[in-house]
Amino acid sequence: GGPPGGRPPAECRDVRAPMSRAILAAPDLAKLEPRCEGLGTLTVCSDRSPLDICRELATERTFPRIGLVRFVPVGDVRSTDLCVGDFREGSLLLRTTYLEALQEMPRHLHAEPTRLLESGAVIYTSDVSILRGPVEDGAAWLASPAQIEVLSVALLRQPRCDDQAQYARTAEKAHTSEAIDRVLACAAMLGIDALVIQPPGVGGAAGCHHPAADAGDLLRKAILAHGRHLPRVWVCQEHATQLRPTGCWDAFVSALENGRVPTAYKGLVPLTASPYVRPGWPPFSKKIHRMPLGATFPGLRCAALASGAPPGAATLSTTSTPRGAVGRSALESAGRAVAC
Repeated sequence: GGPPGGRPPAECRDVRAPMSRAILAAPDLAKLEPRCEGLGTLTVCSDRSPLDICRELATERTFPRIGLVRFVPVGDVRSTDLCVGDFREGSLLLRTTYLEALQEMPRHLHAEPTRLLESGAVIYTSDVSILRGPVEDGAAWLASPAQIEVLSVALLRQPRCDDQAQYARTAEKAHTSEAIDRVLACAAMLGIDALVIQPPGVGGAAGCHHPAADAGDLLRKAILAHGRHLPRVWVCQEHATQLRPTGCWDAFVSALENGRVPTAYKGLVPLTASPYVRPGWPPFSKKIHRMPLGATFPGLRCAALASGAPPGAATLSTTSTPRGAVGRSALESAGRAVAC
C-alpha cells in the first residue's frame, strides 16, 4: 500500500548531523561591529510556537542563521535526556534532530552537559534540522527541513519572590540577569540573524517559576543592550495556555515592551520599633519600672535575714547613705544571697 493517511512519501534532504560545543565565558562585544544602525526589531507572539516561527523565518531567506534559546533548570539531569511531559513543550525533541544532539553531547563536549550548564556555560548546538510539522496536525515529514541553531542556558528553578512579584534575593536576580545577558551575547558573537526566545522561566516555562514582571524587565534590558548586534528578536510561548496562572503572560509582555511598573514601597519602620516584634505579636513596651524610695528589695531582704540582720537592714534609702555605698552594699548582699 502507501503511507498511512494516504499522504505521499516525503524525502528529507540536506539533513546534517548536529554538533555541540560549550561557551564557558560571556564574550566581549566591545570590538564587534554593529549589524544595524539602531536597535533590532522585537516581535512578541502568543499564538505560535517557537519552531513554527523558526520555520517561517527560514522560508523568508532573509535570515540565513536562526537561533533558538532553550532555558533549562540548574542541575536537572533531565534537561539533557529524553523526558517529554506535554508534547507541545517537548516539540524540540519530537520534531527536530536535537534529540540526536543530546545523545552525542557528552562526546562532543568531553564533559557532563549538566555540570557545564550548572557552572554558567552556554551550550551551542549547530545544524539542528526541523524534520516534522506541528504535532497537532499529525507531525508530517517536511520535504525541505529548516536549519536552526540552539543555545542552551540554565536558570534557577524556584527563586524566592516577594508579595510584589519580584525577586526577593539580589543574588538570585543577578544570576538570572547574567544568564540572559550571556546567552544573548553569545548569539550576537555567533552572528545570529534572528533569535527566538521563550519566557525565561516564567509561569512554569522550562520547569521554572520566576516572577513575570521582573523576568520580562531583565529580558528587555538584555535586548536593549545587544540590540545593535541582533537584527530581529522574537519572543513567544510554546502554546497559548503555557504560562500559569492566568495573566502571567500579560504581565511578562507588559514589562518586556514598556518596562516594569515602579515598585510601591511601604513606609519605613520607625526607630522605636523593636527588631524582635513580629506581625501578630503584642507591641513592644518601653516602660521602665522604678523602685520607689524606701521600698524593700526582696533579694536584699533574704540576704539580710540569712546574715542575722534585722528586717529593716535591707531597706534602700537615698537620704542616709550615698549612692555609691548603696550600690556596693546591694551587690554584696545579693552575692551573699546567691551563695546561701
